[in-house]
Amino acid sequence: KKGEFGFDFKRFGVRVPTVVVSPYVEAGSVFHASGSVPYDHTSILATIERTFGIQNLTQRDKVAPDLGPILTAAARTDSAPLPLAPQEAVAMVKLSQQKDAAAQPLNDLQRGMVEAMKQVVAQQTVAAKPKAKGAKPKAKSTKLAAQAKKSKAEVTILIAQPVETVDDAQRFFAEAKKKTGL
Repeated sequence: KKGEFGFDFKRFGVRVPTVVVSPYVEAGSVFHASGSVPYDHTSILATIERTFGIQNLTQRDKVAPDLGPILTAAARTDSAPLPLAPQEAVAMVKLSQQKDAAAQPLNDLQRGMVEAMKQVVAQQTVAAKPKAKGAKPKAKSTKLAAQAKKSKAEVTILIAQPVETVDDAQRFFAEAKKKTGL
């Protein structure tokens, strides 16, 4: 499918240097993609999609190399934490300003993050179905089935709830964190 001005997305654009800052990246390292497809903007999407099992958005991010190989298994501990500013240096926001900010509608990025998390919650619920391992006592089996049904209902409600403001999103992510452990 061609985009605006007939651009078909089969070629790469200008080079954009990227700095990945994380305790999971080896200090002082420089990385290049190992295959014929270089790292680019879609590599970030590919990393998120593969990490959380989300379906790719386009064919381009489907074939993009993800940043997984540059992340180490354990976090580095060779850096010192940044010192926190003293209490009096922290600007206090008035309660009315906090309420105004919480009532703001979500922007496109925030809506996208909410939708992505809804997919993660739904996929983890499907993946968490108990597997039958031989005969179980009927009472235990019935109890597990009831718990699974209740959990599925809670997830269905969570995914279906409208998330329109920053405050809604904060509540949604808090509930999603409880359900997924992320």
